[in-house]
Amino acid sequence: MVVKKKDPAVAPVTFIWGTGRRKNAIARVRICEGDGKFLINNREVNDYLPRFYWASQAVEALKVAGVEGKIDVFVNAHGGG
Repeated sequence: MVVKKKDPAVAPVTFIWGTGRRKNAIARVRICEGDGKFLINNREVNDYLPRFYWASQAVEALKVAGVEGKIDVFVNAHGGG
């Protein structure tokens, strides 16, 4: 789903939304053009995922696609234990 944020004071920002579910876990992801922010539950990816391997796996797809540092990723995750 593509949503344009409408605020007359700010230039329009286009977000791409996605939702992932597994058992009781839900992750909602919002992606837009930006400077490379990657936040999970309003925390930096390296703070939320303390092990290097976990954090590197989270950003690996961005590196492969060649968009690391060009887009912002915002994740809201809950459930799943």
